[in-house]
Amino acid sequence: MTTITSVGSSDDVAQSSSTQIADGCIDGSSINYGRGATTDRAVVHEGLDVEEEPRGHQLPPIDGGVAAWKVLFGAFAFEALLWGFPLSYGVFQNYYFEHEPFRGNKNIQIVGTVATGIPYLGALFTTPFVKKYQRYQRHMVCLGWAICIVSLIAGSFATQIGTLIFTQGILYGSGVLILYYPLLSMVNEWFVQKRGLAYGILCCATGVTGVAFPFIIEALLTRYDYAITLRALGIGIAVVTGPCLPMLRGRLPPSQGSAMQKTDWSFLKTPLFYLYATSNLCQAMGYWFPGLFLPSYATSLGLSPATGALLLALFSMAQVGGQLMFGFLSDGRLPLHALLLLSPLVSALAAFLLWGFSHSLPPLGIFSLIYGFFGAGYVVLWGRMGMALSDDPTAALATYSVFAFQKGIGNVLAGPISAALLRESTNTTSYGVLRYQNIVILTGAVDMEPANYHAPEETTQQSVAPLGVSEQHELTEATLAHIEKMSLYVSDHSGEAIHPPPGCPAEGLFGRIRVGSRNSTLALIQANHVVAALFKTHHGFSFPVTTHTVKGDANKTAPFLKLASEVGKTNANAAKSLWTMELEDKLLDGDLDIIVHCLKDMPTVLPDGCIIGCIPQRADPTDAFVVKEGLSYKSLQDLPAGAIVGTSSVRRTAQLKHYYPHLGVQECRGNVDSRLRKLDAEDSPYTAIVVATAGLVRLNKEHRITARLTAPTYLHAVGQGALGIEIRSNDATTRRIISAIDHRPSRLACLAERSLLRYLQGGCSAPIAVQSSFRSASSESNGVVNGTSNGTSNGTSNGTPNGISHGTSNGVSNHTSNGTSNSTRTDEREDGSGILELVGTILHPKGGVEIRARHSGLVSSDADAEAIGVIVAEKMLALGAGALLKLIDELQHVFGPPKAGVSNGVPVGNTKTLT
Repeated sequence: MTTITSVGSSDDVAQSSSTQIADGCIDGSSINYGRGATTDRAVVHEGLDVEEEPRGHQLPPIDGGVAAWKVLFGAFAFEALLWGFPLSYGVFQNYYFEHEPFRGNKNIQIVGTVATGIPYLGALFTTPFVKKYQRYQRHMVCLGWAICIVSLIAGSFATQIGTLIFTQGILYGSGVLILYYPLLSMVNEWFVQKRGLAYGILCCATGVTGVAFPFIIEALLTRYDYAITLRALGIGIAVVTGPCLPMLRGRLPPSQGSAMQKTDWSFLKTPLFYLYATSNLCQAMGYWFPGLFLPSYATSLGLSPATGALLLALFSMAQVGGQLMFGFLSDGRLPLHALLLLSPLVSALAAFLLWGFSHSLPPLGIFSLIYGFFGAGYVVLWGRMGMALSDDPTAALATYSVFAFQKGIGNVLAGPISAALLRESTNTTSYGVLRYQNIVILTGAVDMEPANYHAPEETTQQSVAPLGVSEQHELTEATLAHIEKMSLYVSDHSGEAIHPPPGCPAEGLFGRIRVGSRNSTLALIQANHVVAALFKTHHGFSFPVTTHTVKGDANKTAPFLKLASEVGKTNANAAKSLWTMELEDKLLDGDLDIIVHCLKDMPTVLPDGCIIGCIPQRADPTDAFVVKEGLSYKSLQDLPAGAIVGTSSVRRTAQLKHYYPHLGVQECRGNVDSRLRKLDAEDSPYTAIVVATAGLVRLNKEHRITARLTAPTYLHAVGQGALGIEIRSNDATTRRIISAIDHRPSRLACLAERSLLRYLQGGCSAPIAVQSSFRSASSESNGVVNGTSNGTSNGTSNGTPNGISHGTSNGVSNHTSNGTSNSTRTDEREDGSGILELVGTILHPKGGVEIRARHSGLVSSDADAEAIGVIVAEKMLALGAGALLKLIDELQHVFGPPKAGVSNGVPVGNTKTLT
């Protein structure tokens, strides 16, 4: 018997005792799964020691390290030179207005506003493209860089204002647009906790060059003309920034596909967004006027052209300090509302009191420093403003692009508005030297508007230790007794609130969070566990639970794929909504605030407006082997040939057929209690059933577990053992409340698993299984690992097949000693990062073929965890998972799902090597 093994970046997947390993590789395109063909028993694995990816390869750390700072340095250079040039356009504008061939043309300022406005205006349309085609980020940077250089050279030949607007304005702005947002995406990948500081450093780059650029440009224009100046600048920028191109690369591995998670735009419906949008638009428009008119204002006072360059240099120098300071303070050191008030208020006062009354160089210099410091700090707050609007990671770049788009509108409007407000005559003793009087007043007025806004205080997130073993058992016993008393009420009044579990108030002092649950005993136990944990940290709230009957529970006999087709859910993943859609409708309608789900029952793509708010600490994710009462079998291997094992899972069926082909498998649907009754009935066809371990433990039926089915042979379902708390994506208050019970290792592991399933577009109908672990990068043996206690295995001491561990007979769990029973190691590093390992497998529904892949890497954020899932999925696709998924889909359409009560165990033929 031969197993085909490919090699990869992590440890080899352990084999069952019935397989042997042969080195080699397999091309998925060569697998033929034609109808009527015999599916030979072979396993395709993704192993270790590949030369292309060294052993131990992992994602580099965030917020530090050589690679992260190299990317930030490269981005800083591009920002400084390519963004710094158009922001110094005031010197060019003064020259063009005083010299031929553009002397006296009032449209000169349009060049600068277009060059800076296009990168902002295009943000809304460019960022989705960058997000979708993340693998081409560096290509976009190179293309935009080349366009910028060409536009400067082409602009040097312009003799008409229209040509100048097109080259130095439109073409240059388009080049910056193409390169800037891939750069920003790279920085987002490398910096998470220190993103405010990174944004501050990146934004102040234009200020650094702004100190020197005006003098360089002024000196070149004075000695030569605009044509030679533009050519010199184009060549100089190319020479300086060209060597930085190799430094720019994303942190997350590039995806071969173009699939992406749908962006959540629900923040557009919140009142807070429109307050932010109004203030941002006003501040954006006002900020451009000083940079555009300080040089010409100085000239109107009779000062030399070099003075205008000095004022822009002071303005840029202050911008550096302001953006660094506001970025530093925005990382949780000052409330957002204080920063939003400080920046525009001081800027407005400086415009009214300093700029308007400036009739000499000193007050103009002071104004440049103050306005540059406080006015430039506003843009650094965009990230924090986006977080206040939505906690959904998919909305981060979306909110930034909306704010950038508004800044572009303000920039473009600044040109024609200023042209209309400029006066013909000049009086050096008048307010704003008369010519710029209206500009000064408008600048102060639009800056004052954002200062009228007061952002709400952010609540401090609390943390809570997970429920211990004794607490869980006490709560389960109390909840069971409570539900037993309320069973008739629940049955007769589905959808109405039931009383909270003991110790939790019916009404809260500060409000209530309405909890939704499926109408079953297990679902209610899970909901009440969550309520009890929430009440530990939020005593002032009540958490009333309401139950609802969902489509998947209403019909317990029809195969779920048939039910899915009846409601138009033909996609396998979408079919999971049979257990969620009624509750999600209530959530979106505002009748519920949170829904407590079994995470494995949740679709990997949620409806618009819904997100997973948190994932509490995961329970044991394994499957449990349960033998009919009175029988003495201890393992699946002990069962005689032809014995029937009951399960409703396609995944469990495929694994049973693959690893135990001597057994028959029949569908066994219903809740845990009904399955146990079907198993123990005198006329039962079942010798044993396979169910989730966590369900039995939560129902205090752990004594029924004959053995736990564990890795490396038998893997579990995506998200199994974990609860997913679903909320509205725009409900920041509820998310902050439930974040207290979020368990980071469990969340990262589950996100990786769900990312794999989403990428493969699998669901309940696809026999996909996983195994994940999360451990410290510096400790390989500490903590509770994969359901073992004190690092010891409770598995194979009695000759059972590898991967099967025995349960206990006293009803007390032996997979943990401290309440930390989950598939993720809890010994993460102090900075929250750790090594996440994920194994994924897909099997032929009738057994005989398995494709398995593994990857591990250092993760520090949700995005890192999801990237691990994508990597494993792509490895599986490279080994032929795509062909297998296509075959599974065809089999379901041709034959339909297996019928209840009919054994579909198929004897497997001799094993062959797939080539």
